[in-house]
Amino acid sequence: MAESTELGSITRYLVGKVTSKDRKYHLQTFKNCFIGSEAVTEMVDSGLVPSRDEAVQLGKEMLKEGLLKHVTDDNDFEDERLFYRFTMLETPRGHIEGHVSWADFKDTNATTKVSFSGNIDNGEREMDEEVSPLDEHNIKLLDLVKPKSWVDPVPLDKYNLVVIGAGAGGLIS
Repeated sequence: MAESTELGSITRYLVGKVTSKDRKYHLQTFKNCFIGSEAVTEMVDSGLVPSRDEAVQLGKEMLKEGLLKHVTDDNDFEDERLFYRFTMLETPRGHIEGHVSWADFKDTNATTKVSFSGNIDNGEREMDEEVSPLDEHNIKLLDLVKPKSWVDPVPLDKYNLVVIGAGAGGLIS
């Protein structure tokens, strides 16, 4: 636990010292990220670690603890021009809280069905859906498409959208 607390303190220090900003690579913009080699330089220059190799090991520990991550989750922490993000600076997104499954609501003594109802488009349309029977296949379906403990994301002020084509698919986007 003490090691995790120490890693958290180091992370907070680095957040204030390493430049996190939007960066481009192959025509793709990665929001609010920093470069791994710059973080390594800061760790060595500030005296957190004596060498670049030890700084890479520290970065890997921080990655393992979930304090930072590679922007596409493809790479481990390296002393290279790779983009990473501090998880404490990430924009909150929709997510699933806890481990609640639709199977927890299944009545084992009877055939069970699940009904949904709710307003869509500011209350102008009603949505009524029913899934029956609540067997293992429908439970898996519900857990994937309508997680019981889903928390909606916080909407952003501005979104970017590019519509390509004039067909139905392009217009629906």
